[in-house]
Amino acid sequence: MNSFKGATGADVEYKWPSSDAKSSEVWSAKSKKTQKVSGSGCG
Repeated sequence: MNSFKGATGADVEYKWPSSDAKSSEVWSAKSKKTQKVSGSGCG
């Protein structure tokens, strides 16, 4: 565990638009899984 994560509780997270362009997919290092989130947030 690095000091930044220890101090802030921050998690590594990647987010990208899913193939249908109506939602986004988010991968979280904490949960080690990908989840689909409705609403892409980018156009």
